Amino acid sequence: MQKTWKIQKYTSVTSTNDLAKETAEDNVVIVADMQTAGRGRRANKWISQDGNLFFSQVLTAQTTVSNLAFVSSLSLAEAIYHFDNKIDITIKWPNDILINKRKVAGILIENTPKNKAVIGIGVNLISNPSGDETSYLSANLQAEGLKLSKEQLLETYLKFFDINYADCLRDFGLIRAKWLKFASYINQKIKVKRQDRIDEGIFKGIDEQGLLLLEQKDKITAIAVAEVFF
Repeated sequence: MQKTWKIQKYTSVTSTNDLAKETAEDNVVIVADMQTAGRGRRANKWISQDGNLFFSQVLTAQTTVSNLAFVSSLSLAEAIYHFDNKIDITIKWPNDILINKRKVAGILIENTPKNKAVIGIGVNLISNPSGDETSYLSANLQAEGLKLSKEQLLETYLKFFDINYADCLRDFGLIRAKWLKFASYINQKIKVKRQDRIDEGIFKGIDEQGLLLLEQKDKITAIAVAEVFF
């Protein structure tokens, strides 16, 4: 079922997630031209360059933050793929969007005290940080030949999100199956960092709870929280 999302636009905010958490109003989407203190997972800084897309959506949490990570990342990947079905777009577990193995979008999901979920998304539409500004390789859609307006991508993302969110509430297995089609390095070697420990193994996908499955010497370990490297 298609939600009625209320779009609120701002010129500059500290971060769209901060404002969304203050507002905490159901079905609101906060969009900003600029963030002065954008952030990603693990308190990493999100470099918010002018002309890119920054937004946060607020909804009553009817599923887990983990499930929302898969719903939102899948929906964003599908939205981009909708405009170019030849683009090399994948999702790095759990929710980084990559193009040609370089990060083009990030997602941060937070809860509010009133049982609301805030999904913050930053997408490099027309520019991306230089290599010395981040610990990862980045990309932007325009450089990959895909010219989209903020409005086009946001509207399309929200349509896919509504479909996938409804599916998730029925059966997470529906999301898992679609997400795996976009999974980065499936059945290939990856590195997984957990606290001060780094393990290498074969990425075998995700289980029914979204846990990362790492194969090492014929043994498969399910991992809940980690950072993935290629």
